[in-house]
Amino acid sequence: MKKGNLPVSEYAKQFLEKLSLVKHLAPDENTKIKAYLKGLPVEIKTSVRISRVTTLQEAIEESLRMEDDITQAREERYQAGERRKREEATEPSRPTKTNDEK
Repeated sequence: MKKGNLPVSEYAKQFLEKLSLVKHLAPDENTKIKAYLKGLPVEIKTSVRISRVTTLQEAIEESLRMEDDITQAREERYQAGERRKREEATEPSRPTKTNDEK
């Protein structure tokens, strides 16, 4: 199962639902964590691994935090880009140099 375009909260919910149907495939916590991480995007998966979670619940909570951080960073980059566009639009135009001036 892959997260795809789902929010992490929905992916986690669906993962837990499917896990309850096939408990024998992930008998211990470490196996559950590994299976959960397989479906996450690399940037979230890496962060969860680095945090050294020991339970599936901790893995889910960390992945939710990471998704929030990534969303916030994207929003900040977008806003910075929009500010830059507005600033560039209000700057006076500089005349371009001709070949004779170079």
